[in-house]
Amino acid sequence: MKIQLPIDPFNLTQGFGENPEWYKKFGLKAHNGWDVKTIYPDTPGGRRFILAPQDVQFYKQGNDPPGYGIYFEVIVKAKSLWKLTFAHCHSIETFSDKKQGESMGISDNTGNSTASHLHLTVKRVKFVNGQHEVQNYNNGYFGAVNPQEYVDEVRSYNGTQPMPNTNITIEGSLYEKLVGNSTKWDEVVKYLEISGDPSSTSFEDVKRVIAGLKSRITDIQTQLGNTQAELENRVEQVSRLKEQVLNSDKLRGELTKKLSDTVLEQQGMVGVYEKRLKEIQGELEAMARGKGELNKALLECKANNPTDQLTIADVLVLLFNKFKKIKLK
Repeated sequence: MKIQLPIDPFNLTQGFGENPEWYKKFGLKAHNGWDVKTIYPDTPGGRRFILAPQDVQFYKQGNDPPGYGIYFEVIVKAKSLWKLTFAHCHSIETFSDKKQGESMGISDNTGNSTASHLHLTVKRVKFVNGQHEVQNYNNGYFGAVNPQEYVDEVRSYNGTQPMPNTNITIEGSLYEKLVGNSTKWDEVVKYLEISGDPSSTSFEDVKRVIAGLKSRITDIQTQLGNTQAELENRVEQVSRLKEQVLNSDKLRGELTKKLSDTVLEQQGMVGVYEKRLKEIQGELEAMARGKGELNKALLECKANNPTDQLTIADVLVLLFNKFKKIKLK
C-alpha cells in the first residue's frame, strides 16, 4: 500500500530517539517522534497543509501550550491499528473521516516549539472495550515508536483488513459509570491547570504535566537538601562561635577575679604602709620633741654654768642626764 507522507515535500529536522537530555524533563527517554520541516519559499511562515497519510478516522484534538500546542489525533489501519498525533498546528479542520492525501489541518509553531514545524508521534493501539489502548506504554516514550515502523508496515500492507467498527452500545449502568469517570477526569484536568477541553485532553497530556511536576519536585527536594546542608553548616558555625564566646567569658571572669584579688591585696598593703608611715611619723615627732628638749637643756646648762668653766665632759654628762629624763617621760 502506498503512503502519503503528511508534509509535501517531506524532510526530517529531528528524528526519533534524538536529544535524550532535552526530553528527560518531559519523562521521555528521548524525542518521541519525527519533526518535519514546514518552512519553504512558498510557506515562509511554516504553515503547510497536513495531509492524511492514508484513510483516517478522527480521534481527538486539544491545546497543550506547554507541550504540543494545538494538536489532533487520528486512527489509521494497516496490519496493526495506529494512533497518529500531529502537533504544533495552526488550525484543524472539522472532520470525522478523511481520505488519503486530503488536508486535515495546517502546521505552525504553537506550544513548546522554537520554530515552525510539524511533530508526528505514532503509537500502536488495540481497540478493547470501546477504548483505544496504547501498546507497550512503559517503553520510555509513553508507548510511542519510531514512525518509520508505521511507514514500513503501511508500505508492506495489502489493505485487505477493514478498520474496526468503533460504534458501540452502552448500557445504562455502564453509561452512568462512564459519565462519573468523565466528571472526575474533568476535575483532574482542571486541577492540573491543563488548558483546553478536558474531553480532548489525553492521558499522555496528564502524564506530561505530572512528569513536569515530578521534575519540579525533584528540583525543590534538591534545593531543600542543599538548604538543609547549608543550615547544618551554619548551626555548626554558630556552635563554634558560642563555644568561643563562652571561653572568652570564662577567661574574662578569671582575669576579673585575678584583678579584683590583686586590688584587694594592694589595698591591704596600702593599709600596712599607712600604719607604718604613721608609726614613723610618730617616731619623727618624738625625735623632734627630744631634739627640742636637748636644745633647751643645753641652753639651761649654758645659763647655769658659764662656758669658760665647763669642759666638754661636763657638757656630755649634763646632756646624758637630760636625755635620760626625756626617755623616762
